[in-house]
Amino acid sequence: MRLIVCSENEAIRQRWIDATKTLYTPKEATNTSKLQEILGNSKNIVVLLHRSTTDMETIIDFIRKNNEVSFFILSDRPFDNEGLILLHNGATGYANTYMASDRLLKAVEVVMGGSVWVGRTLMNMLVRNLALQKNEEGNRGKPATISDREWQVAERVGNGNSNLEIAAELEISEATVKAHIGSLFKKTNTESRLQLALYFKNSMP
Repeated sequence: MRLIVCSENEAIRQRWIDATKTLYTPKEATNTSKLQEILGNSKNIVVLLHRSTTDMETIIDFIRKNNEVSFFILSDRPFDNEGLILLHNGATGYANTYMASDRLLKAVEVVMGGSVWVGRTLMNMLVRNLALQKNEEGNRGKPATISDREWQVAERVGNGNSNLEIAAELEISEATVKAHIGSLFKKTNTESRLQLALYFKNSMP
């Protein structure tokens, strides 16, 4: 997968490039218009997008229009509620712009592997919300429309496994994993791995 860093701030772009250059050779974009030019119709790309580049509505619209691309949003002043909104709208990561270089590289590797990266406080919020949903809705179990194999994939997405790890565990191809996840999105009315993971966790006893 390729990596793109997008920020109007040259120092921020350089910070992210320096943090990831041992494994990647990122391309640079100064705004979302330039980013779209670089993206084109490409897939298998992770974008580090500076939250201050544009407003929330534009970021969400941009993520939805480029749903084959993984967007990791980094904010100078991250707020859990903002992160929750972005994740539920398809972002695959949310963190502090100035997170330590080694931690940023680890986060990028996680997102590159097909998983979601969030900070500890945001993860705690997600878990609390999940517990409240369980109390209010009860345990739903596996819907009849979802096959056993799809549910096995959903379980591993819920555990934070990457597509490659899921493929190895279930002894199927990575392309088949992606196909199952696409089918699960439709059947569960979810739009991101995070939403699917929460759906699965909420269905368990």
